[in-house]
Amino acid sequence: MSDVLTLPVRLGVAAQRFSVVLDGRRYRIDLDWIGRTNRWSISFALDGGTVVWGSRTLATRSDLLKQHRHREDIPPGVLACIDLAGLDREPTIETLGRDDGHALIYITA
Repeated sequence: MSDVLTLPVRLGVAAQRFSVVLDGRRYRIDLDWIGRTNRWSISFALDGGTVVWGSRTLATRSDLLKQHRHREDIPPGVLACIDLAGLDREPTIETLGRDDGHALIYITA
């Protein structure tokens, strides 16, 4: 059975870094709000610092790990940004981390 983990995103904070354990392995996630494009950028790394992938746009409706699934250091679950209001919006600095906005989640395999 899959579990859903809501990652610790802080509402309104333009540059964030946190580490999280996904399926038994620790990873580092960086989130940066890019004001000129009104988009979030997300980077994903092993906790020791090895970048798995860097600086890609955080968008709803996609598994952020899917294209890297062939790598052994990628967790087997799904990492995604979801619109909690069900409005199919893209995350903004005002909505990412808000209870009725967007959440960054991991669904275990």
